[in-house]
Amino acid sequence: KGTYIRSLAHEIGARLGCGGHLTSLTRTVCGQFRLEEAVTLEQLAEAFARGEGESLILPMDMALSHLPAIRLGQAAANDVANGRRIDLSQPGTTQPALPPGTRLARAYDPQGRLLALMQPEDEGYWRPHKVFRAARPEADHPTESEL
Repeated sequence: KGTYIRSLAHEIGARLGCGGHLTSLTRTVCGQFRLEEAVTLEQLAEAFARGEGESLILPMDMALSHLPAIRLGQAAANDVANGRRIDLSQPGTTQPALPPGTRLARAYDPQGRLLALMQPEDEGYWRPHKVFRAARPEADHPTESEL
C-alpha cells in the first residue's frame, strides 16, 4: 500500500526532468483505525510497566468487524477448533443472513470468544480458514505432565 503515491512522485519528477521522490509518507487511516488513536511502543511499554497496558490493547476481532459473525454451539466449536468443517444448521449455531458471495466470516465459541475465520464450502457447510484458539477454556487443556 502507498506504492501509488511513491510512483506518482517519481512520475512527476520524471516529467519535470529533475527526478522526484518522497522523503516521508505517513498512513493516517487504515479501515476504522486512525493514527491519532494510536500509541507508540514507548507509551505501550510504560502502560504495561504501570499495570495498565491491557487497557490499550484492542480485541483481535476489532480488525475483523467488517465480516459477518457466526455463533457456534459447543459441538460445532469443538469441530472448528479441530479443523473440521461444520454444517451451520447444527444445534446451538446461529448466523446472520449472510450476503451472497460472502467468502469469510468470523466464528465465535459459545462463550463469545473469537474462535476462527470460516470459509463457505458446499451448500450449508463452512470450513475453518484460520483457527485462533481452542474451543475449551485454558484450564481444560492438558498440562505438560499430562501429555
